[in-house]
Amino acid sequence: MSEGEEQSEDDCPFPLCPRCGEPVLLVTSRGPHDHEANPCGCRVSGNLLE
Repeated sequence: MSEGEEQSEDDCPFPLCPRCGEPVLLVTSRGPHDHEANPCGCRVSGNLLE
């Protein structure tokens, strides 16, 4: 990608957060119903990355 070009959502290899739209690199589970998307920090469902 050259300088000045923006990456489109279709080019992103990671799923997008359903709350804020940022790419989700991992989901941290703190319990059976408490999951956090990283790096954005939004709460998400546990099966986001499946």
